[in-house]
Amino acid sequence: MLRRVTFQLDYLLSAQFAGLIVAKRSGLYKQAGLDVELIEAWTNVDRWAKTGAGREPDIVARKYENDDSILCLGCVEQNVLVESQARGVKVKAVDAMIKGSVLALAASPSITSLTSLRDLKGRTIGVHADSVDLITALTKNSNLENEINIVEIDCANKYKLLADDTVQAIQAYDVMEPLEFSQMKEFKGREPLMLSLGKIAYGNPGYSQVIFAPNDAIFSHKDTLDSFLEATREGWAEALKDVEHAGFQIMEARKESGTYSKSGQQDSQQVQTRCLELMGPHIGHNVITKVSAIDPKEWGQSNEHMASIGIVSRMVPLEASLQLDL
Repeated sequence: MLRRVTFQLDYLLSAQFAGLIVAKRSGLYKQAGLDVELIEAWTNVDRWAKTGAGREPDIVARKYENDDSILCLGCVEQNVLVESQARGVKVKAVDAMIKGSVLALAASPSITSLTSLRDLKGRTIGVHADSVDLITALTKNSNLENEINIVEIDCANKYKLLADDTVQAIQAYDVMEPLEFSQMKEFKGREPLMLSLGKIAYGNPGYSQVIFAPNDAIFSHKDTLDSFLEATREGWAEALKDVEHAGFQIMEARKESGTYSKSGQQDSQQVQTRCLELMGPHIGHNVITKVSAIDPKEWGQSNEHMASIGIVSRMVPLEASLQLDL
């Protein structure tokens, strides 16, 4: 009998989850004795923006409390997970799919230089609901809190807002959105200027798409968790070995689930394949070592840094934030 696993994504099915998608569609999870359900964030875009974005750890923890016979997992940005822990949500990081945060700001065509936040003085930045606190803290730490306007935007129409200069920068992944923007007529075939936020926010490269689990589930479902992480790493290895086929699998998964990008920019095998190629250097560590991509020392330093500049509301001790003995 297959062991059930639910996995809460913080975005749509796309290249950033290629390892999960390939592991599921290629049968790697089933071979490991697992029945894995990938749950997209945007089954209802408007509702998710109001109640789900940035609350994925709460959702997963609550789901496990309601039914602890199933291993409930999820993934979020590092700052989102640590802030949830600071609020008392009993979850821990167990691995990261992307080593070195790819979180960034993308500039509109009207911006001709973007080397620091100061280049956005007097401008408006559009951010997702789960990153408002992060961007606000970064502007405050740069003494720009009264100089830069921060607005929460719907992920689904952020491309249009940037293209028509309603906002002059938006939150983005520097391995995904630049390629999508270049296909829009407003960008005339060029990629937008990008400002990487990883080291600024975390004090070191940090992590993206951090896999987390409820504290109790880590021990109650240890064998299942180990099997899931191993199969997921194999999924990433397979995806990186044949990125074109992985791009095809991503698009097939999107079609089957009804996933679509309102801008239309992600609905292309070419885009998904190229995004995966760009992500390759960030995934290699995880695949090659077959152990957690998270360095405990770096993770602890990031927690201290985020607390010191107000990205998270309090310092979360390493042992309460990262599972150290997997």
